Amino acid sequence: MQLLGVIPKENSMNPDDKARLKNLRRRVKRARHFPENTCSASRHLHMIAERLCTDGPMLIDEPEHCAETMLAVLESLWKARTELERLKTPNANLSTIEWRG
Repeated sequence: MQLLGVIPKENSMNPDDKARLKNLRRRVKRARHFPENTCSASRHLHMIAERLCTDGPMLIDEPEHCAETMLAVLESLWKARTELERLKTPNANLSTIEWRG
């Protein structure tokens, strides 16, 4: 079974792609602050990505688990982005309050 979109192994990548992937892996590791900003799904997704970068059989061996993890991380990401956007928006209720001093 051929999978589309599977990250090629580092040794089959051109030098630019290899450098970009190495940089991204470094940035992900630096951004991870266990347990404050991780959940089991995000840690599992990290493991899937690392396996795809090295030996790659995870999507073939456990596709349902991988899909479940990716969907859970997407849900969390999109909820977090929605909450951030909500926090950036001025509170309409506060703008209508009359302050008396």
